[in-house]
Amino acid sequence: MPELPPRYIEMSTNPVCSSLPLRSLNAPSGDHFIRNHFDPPVVTTSSWTVIVSGEVYNPIYLSYEKLLKLPPSQVLNVMECAGNSRLSMQPPTVGVQWDHGAVGQAQWTGVLVKNIIDLVSPRQTVSDILFEGGDCGKVLHCDKPVPFGISIPISALIDNDAILAYRMNGSEIPLDHGYPVRLVMPSWYGMASVKWLKRMIFLNRPAETFHELDYRIYPASDDINTPIPKRVTSLKTKALISEPSQGDVLYRGIHKITGIAWSGEASITRVDISTDGNKTWLPAELEDPTGSYSLQRWNYDWCAATIGNFLISCRATDDCGYTQPVLPNWNFRGYEVNSIHSISIQVSD
Repeated sequence: MPELPPRYIEMSTNPVCSSLPLRSLNAPSGDHFIRNHFDPPVVTTSSWTVIVSGEVYNPIYLSYEKLLKLPPSQVLNVMECAGNSRLSMQPPTVGVQWDHGAVGQAQWTGVLVKNIIDLVSPRQTVSDILFEGGDCGKVLHCDKPVPFGISIPISALIDNDAILAYRMNGSEIPLDHGYPVRLVMPSWYGMASVKWLKRMIFLNRPAETFHELDYRIYPASDDINTPIPKRVTSLKTKALISEPSQGDVLYRGIHKITGIAWSGEASITRVDISTDGNKTWLPAELEDPTGSYSLQRWNYDWCAATIGNFLISCRATDDCGYTQPVLPNWNFRGYEVNSIHSISIQVSD
């Protein structure tokens, strides 16, 4: 594997998982976190083929060359790992201990999944499509290696403008981001955007693969009722502070607090900032989104008039009236953490 640029923060080497400092999200540089489940497969564009089969009338073998001949589409998409901000959970939960850097935005170019659906003519009984990647490995309770695979309702794929992407920010997709072709599923957490895509299987029910069942919210039990697991799907409403950073020392004066906000289920209408330990909240300046599935940037001019230690927090509100909670909703795997983001900084002379 190529050596990662020094700005990446290594979270795991096997499999490779790397986050980015939030400060790097201030500019649209194309930086993007990496979350692999297994080692990337060895693949080239000349040998790449995706098999499209299952409950369809016209199964096809889709080569890279054929894919490039289909009408292209683009989507600017914010992607977040389902376990992002897991480190905020107390008591600690299992999984990669992401801080807040498992989020990124990229411009993807590819073919709309709904165009592939039209090509193969699915049967009326089809409800889901299983997307299977070329990566595989050992998992708990399985004797043989299993491929990474996730099934998604066909209605969600069409409604969310999902694409089979072959370019990222205008260039070939880097290997760790799914070269040569990956699914990009806007509005959903990143596990749904299957990398190194090899198969699309049309089904009349969810596939319930190992990873599909693994990405579930398992609430704490109360010893009376058995909690019902909930599937991880749409991005939760969330805002993060990108600058200043945790632990920074600032001088007295005017400082611009910046950050990002996004949601998969609604539109962000407001971001509020607190600089006094969440006692009072004031609105930040919120930029308009640059696409249907993009993040929104925000900023707030703070006058640091006195020296001391300060807790700075941000919270987003969407057009459904939902505001981020103070504390995360604890669950066994630490998924969907969208509690208020806070940093502590010091103001000095």
